[in-house]
Amino acid sequence: MLRDVEAMRALGAKYLPEMYETGDGWTAMEFLEPAEELPPARYILGVARAVEFLHRNGVVHRDLKPQNVLMRKDGTIVLIDIASEGGTRGFAAPEQWRERIVSTAPEERSADDLEYERIMRDAMDADSF
Repeated sequence: MLRDVEAMRALGAKYLPEMYETGDGWTAMEFLEPAEELPPARYILGVARAVEFLHRNGVVHRDLKPQNVLMRKDGTIVLIDIASEGGTRGFAAPEQWRERIVSTAPEERSADDLEYERIMRDAMDADSF
């Protein structure tokens, strides 16, 4: 799976970070910012496009969570930590971290959870409460 990610990076996939150099336990990549400040609709659309791009190319992210959704200065969503082992409880579907199933189906649930969390966080921050 990691070879697929490397192949997409070589093609200049816009939803993946540009990697500059790797070493023993470290990686240098382009500077990215947290995507939390994007308006919810733009955030959700960006995540959906990025996940759809990965799935169309046969790659399952396996650890979709807010900390792995970053953005470039132009607002383009970038996903990091692709092909992590098992995923993070609370965001990864149980079959992903418990049964180690690698499939796009549980990841679609993870994307839904991520988007729901973003909408609810924005709603809770609203002045109407």
